[in-house]
Amino acid sequence: MQGKQATVWSSPDYQQPIQILKKGGARYLDQSVVIDEQIITANGPASAKDFGKAIVQQLSLTQNE
Repeated sequence: MQGKQATVWSSPDYQQPIQILKKGGARYLDQSVVIDEQIITANGPASAKDFGKAIVQQLSLTQNE
């Protein structure tokens, strides 16, 4: 994830996933869904619908290339 933007599920009491992203070189964004080139990340079950839409959008873009 070096140099990529990403999000991940965490909570105020459990920040370890964010630290893992950062340790891997990612730039953590506090958003429900983050798209960085071909990588799509989401921050938990509440973001599932938006995550699915992002996948469909990215697949549509690659088919049009």
